[in-house]
Amino acid sequence: MLNLFQTEFDVCFYCGSLYECVHDAEPSSSDNTQPRRESIHRHEEKEFDSYYEMVSNSAILPHEEVFNTYGETLTNAQLLVQYGFILDVNDSDRLTWDVKDVCTDHTGISVGACTSDLPRLEYIWSAVLSCATVSRMLERIAESNLVYVHDETSVDVLCLDGEGKISHPLWILLALPFCLQHIQGNLTEQLGRIAGDLEALLYFQIAVERVLENSDGDSQPIPSSATHAPMLAGMAHSLINLCLARKSQLGQPLSHGSDMNDVLDDLQGDMVRTREALTIAIGERSVLESCVSAWEDLALLYPVAQFPQMLR
Repeated sequence: MLNLFQTEFDVCFYCGSLYECVHDAEPSSSDNTQPRRESIHRHEEKEFDSYYEMVSNSAILPHEEVFNTYGETLTNAQLLVQYGFILDVNDSDRLTWDVKDVCTDHTGISVGACTSDLPRLEYIWSAVLSCATVSRMLERIAESNLVYVHDETSVDVLCLDGEGKISHPLWILLALPFCLQHIQGNLTEQLGRIAGDLEALLYFQIAVERVLENSDGDSQPIPSSATHAPMLAGMAHSLINLCLARKSQLGQPLSHGSDMNDVLDDLQGDMVRTREALTIAIGERSVLESCVSAWEDLALLYPVAQFPQMLR
């Protein structure tokens, strides 16, 4: 639930107006609810007092506080479309994909399961997410600067958050096709092994992240693994391509030469919706670029040319 707990107490006790209203004048009688007639038409044109009429579907008792909420985990884009406003700080703001988005040609994944047998891959992915091994992995994900533990109760689980981190379900979906390349036979009977391979890959990635964090110009040995290095390289390039594909959808003219911030500065002040929509686009572009930059640092350690079998 998106709780917008911003309370304005300095409003008219009778009509709730934020601005001057007909109830502001001191009444001459003891009936405080009867406004003075001479102030009724004080402001015939209330350009500033825009409002929505809200209807309660249950009784509201006297002196009860009523809070208005805007649904569960709505992003700024959803708030703008549905309610006409955005929040300066929105913890629910994120970019999302579905399974089909992730497993398309632009990710660079060359596994047949991702193209010809998408329902089967989605089934394995869902089953792996429920494995006990993955539950154990979640404790270690906190050590990563590139992945975060996503709240399983939300509808959209393939996410990129405002800090440029990917959700653990998205990480698993990106890694899964590369894990499946090493497994023969009935995959549904080997979920434990698949989850174990994913766990080992996560630990390898965390070790690589630590090297990148602590390098400080000093030469440190880069973690090496004949199995996990190509898997990590493939994952990194898949995610980078996924983000670049999303970025290209933010406006073709603006992605070549023009700067979104300059366009925003040139907009007239009364173009509120346009300014807010552009603000969202700028924010999404920034998050995508942050994610790409972080994973490029990791991918540079393992040039994809070394692993032609992993990517097209």
